[in-house]
Order: sequence, then structure tokens, then C-alpha cells
Amino acid sequence: MRTLLCSAVLLVAVIAIMGCGKGDPTNPVGSWNLDASAAMNEAKKAPEYEKQMKEGGEAAAAMMKMMEEMFKTMKMTLDIKADNSFTVTMEAMGKKSSAKGTWKLAGEKLTMTTTEEDGKAKDSPDNKDLTFKDGKLFIEEDGMKMVLTRG
Repeated sequence: MRTLLCSAVLLVAVIAIMGCGKGDPTNPVGSWNLDASAAMNEAKKAPEYEKQMKEGGEAAAAMMKMMEEMFKTMKMTLDIKADNSFTVTMEAMGKKSSAKGTWKLAGEKLTMTTTEEDGKAKDSPDNKDLTFKDGKLFIEEDGMKMVLTRG
């Protein structure tokens, strides 16, 4: 009986430890953080990047350096909850903001509906589609792809 109890406790401990790892690659529930270096790598893959670097010369290189520094200071945490709600906090260039809403997953498409921003209910909720693929979340905004990884 004691051996059975010890085995059960060990099994629960192993399951708990596994659950604290990278998370279920088919379920977005959990805490996510902006991956600044991955976002910069995605920006460099954009078709416009090479063209802008060739045509823009030193000015384009300086702009990319400034964007890189901005990404390094930007913080974003997205908490996706099992009850299909989410909260997001973001800090960039000395400004903080937050949002809340609901989410649904269909294949790789994660649709987030923002119902509250900075503690105030929105008159008209906004929808934003993210891509949930390969254990990462991708947000495309104004042609730029941001990458979030589990926190």
C-alpha cells in the first residue's frame, strides 16, 4: 500500500513538473512575453527590409538600430486564461497600457476580442487575429511581425 501511495505521489510530481515546462503546443493557455530578438529577426525577413537597407543607406541602418533599441526596452505580457479570457500589459517608451477581453482558437488562428483598455470598457470591441504556431504566438501589426514566447 505504501509503495502504491509513493508511486502515485511520484507520478503526480512528474506530471506537475512537465506541466511547468513549455506548455501544451496545441493549447495557448498560459503566460506569454514579447521576444524582442525574435521580433527583430522577423523584421529582417520582411521583403521590404532588404530593399530599404539598400535604398536607405546609413539612414535606414540608423533607423533599424533605433528600432532594435526600442524592442529591447519594450515589455509585453499576455496572460491567456482557460476560461477564454485574457489580459495584456505593455510598456513602451515610458508608457504603460493594459487590455482585457476574450479569445477563441480555430486551427492556428487565435482571435482576441478586446473589451476593455486601461480599465475602461470599450464602446465597440476590437478583434485581432494572432497566429499560434510552433509553440509561439505571432502578432502582425502594420506589416511588422511580433513574436511572443511562453513566459
